[in-house]
Amino acid sequence: MKKLLALMALLLVVSLLGGCAAGVSQEDYDKAKADLAAAQSERDAAKAELATLKAGVAKAAGYADLLALLGAVATASEEEQMALGMELMSKIQPLNDAELSAMFNEMAQKGQEMMAQGLSEEEMMMQMMDIYMQMFAHAAGKIAELTKLAE
Repeated sequence: MKKLLALMALLLVVSLLGGCAAGVSQEDYDKAKADLAAAQSERDAAKAELATLKAGVAKAAGYADLLALLGAVATASEEEQMALGMELMSKIQPLNDAELSAMFNEMAQKGQEMMAQGLSEEEMMMQMMDIYMQMFAHAAGKIAELTKLAE
């Protein structure tokens, strides 16, 4: 019985030692670790690029909404323009576009001045058309810039 137990203990030790001999080499381990680090770095870069693209898409959508509203304002009556002007401001603010905000402020100031002068709706529209066109061109240009980021 003692011989049987000793033989079993010996077999157990040999089998455990055999398992250690078949392990992963340090070189293979280091290579796998480096590959994992490279893959994680690529993943992080892809996540950052995706976040940038999503932000660009959202901003382009904001500019597209602005373009649609500018088209509506250009063809609206004076009464409708007042209401649309407030909506226009609400579309411009989230874009954080200083140049566009300056154009809007210029348009609002010019509109107040023309009303004070008693100009007709047609005269006001003719004078405002230049600012509308600048705003439209600016928004279209921003959409083009943001579209290029996605390429």
